[in-house]
Amino acid sequence: TRVTLKKTGVVLDLVPPPTKVNNLIFGRTWVDSPGEMIMTNLTTGDKVVLYFQPCGWFG
Repeated sequence: TRVTLKKTGVVLDLVPPPTKVNNLIFGRTWVDSPGEMIMTNLTTGDKVVLYFQPCGWFG
């Protein structure tokens, strides 16, 4: 996904982590997105890698 900031003209490229929906049929439905999200500034070449921990049984 590409995002352009209007004010500065900076172009960001986002690669989100995979998303998983749990308890779709029974129980309380919740969404989990474990893994890496990579955000790259295409204007300067800077890169950020965020790692999201998977949820456990109790949050």
